Amino acid sequence: MTGLKAVIGKKYHSEEIQNEITKVAYNMTESLGNVTIPVRPPPLPYAPGRLRVAAGRCLPDALQAAQAHAPLPVSPGRFPSRARRT
Repeated sequence: MTGLKAVIGKKYHSEEIQNEITKVAYNMTESLGNVTIPVRPPPLPYAPGRLRVAAGRCLPDALQAAQAHAPLPVSPGRFPSRARRT
């Protein structure tokens, strides 16, 4: 296990998470007994389930920046729901 999806719903002090903390390239912290992932300095911990909301706030700005600098047209991808959940 090293993906963010794998830590969703896990308790920070579980043996599984404690074994993985030293193996992953990102930081895991504890909040109310659950795993949280700091996403930017200063660290603002988000539970993995809330990362989707944070990403949704950042993506429009990223799309606009890409459109301003890309030599070809850039458009957001459209995927069916089943493809997004994999």
